[in-house]
Amino acid sequence: MRRIYHGWNLVAYLVAGQALLVGATQTAFGLYVLPVSHEFGLSRADTNMAIILMNLGSAVSAPLIGWLADRLPARPMILTGAVAVGLSFTTLGLSHSVLLSAIVLLALIAADGAALRPVAVLIVRWFEARRGRALTFGAMGLSLAGILVAPVVGFLIGNFGWRASVLTSGAAAATILILPALFLRFRPRPEELAREMNPETPAALAIATDRPTPLRFAALLRMPQFWCIGIAIAIPMSVSQAVAISLAPIAVESGIPITLAATFASAAGIMAITGKVGLALIADKANQMLLLVVAFCIGAVENLLLFSVATHASYPVLLGCAVLQGLSSGMLMPLFTVTLARRFGAASFGTVFGLMAPIIAVLNALFARFAGEVFDRTGDYRFAFATFVGLEIFAAVLMFSANRFRTPAVIAADLAAAQARA
Repeated sequence: MRRIYHGWNLVAYLVAGQALLVGATQTAFGLYVLPVSHEFGLSRADTNMAIILMNLGSAVSAPLIGWLADRLPARPMILTGAVAVGLSFTTLGLSHSVLLSAIVLLALIAADGAALRPVAVLIVRWFEARRGRALTFGAMGLSLAGILVAPVVGFLIGNFGWRASVLTSGAAAATILILPALFLRFRPRPEELAREMNPETPAALAIATDRPTPLRFAALLRMPQFWCIGIAIAIPMSVSQAVAISLAPIAVESGIPITLAATFASAAGIMAITGKVGLALIADKANQMLLLVVAFCIGAVENLLLFSVATHASYPVLLGCAVLQGLSSGMLMPLFTVTLARRFGAASFGTVFGLMAPIIAVLNALFARFAGEVFDRTGDYRFAFATFVGLEIFAAVLMFSANRFRTPAVIAADLAAAQARA
């Protein structure tokens, strides 16, 4: 019986880790907004600062984590990050200080990145022929976060309080992230990667043993396509997050129970998984940038719908918006990672992935604060949703413009193809 390729074990680990960490923080964040703001006496915009702080932590740490992931052994990084995640959740659940909680939130997503970002880098190393499929399945954790974790968080908050929910998340994170990491193998043997690529290709082993030097920060920052892709993907990701954390408060203030509002995350997760399954079939062959533009347009339609009903929202309409949000956001991360690996090369994936994180984090912070400020000043989110429609369209135009540039990975592929024809 043929053994399962070990790279799929890494994919499963990434799915489990993302489901728990993203589900307990970003996906379920909207469920924490009201109980936390009531306990600490915070405004809506001030409460949204929590997710802004997490994004800032990612912005500061991601470039260094990505750079290290391309150059250092993965196991120590993953285990250190996993322990830090567990400690951060525990401290956050016990803290009664806004300042201490703010400091912990800054560190939480940084620790999250140290635990999971190297795993994405490893998946790129373990897969060549099926890299798009592997990264797409690896992103399933982002969808399962809404289907499995967010409802549990809603149940814990509704029955035991938000602190019990945070403490439970910390214990689960420590268990799920630390134990499997002790047994995973983090670098493929050349013959394994050669078989994954194509066992009948004579050049496969030579390609599998080739380990080019990762690109430097300065070289990446001078590339126009780096900025086009980074900004274009950061806009819809940030819009999606701002919308996701606003749906539950809109629902609760419209008279919908919080336990029912938690189903929005589940609906979004189910739709995201449905989209990813279809995406996995074509990810290695289709034009990733064109598919990204389609995802941007779906996000624009969702925000247009929210703009039209923001002041008199009903459960069916909000559920439909959650479905569109899930479809759009579900496509973004796998297509983004596949695009980076193809255009900048596997050797530099961790570096470029980490270096783009601050762009995403800064816009995440700005858009989340913007949505909160719009609500605090106007009493609803209509102006925010209208702005997001325009931003999604701008992102689509910017992504199309990135096709004008040729990255080092594309240039190398063209040269290899020319040599093969000769």
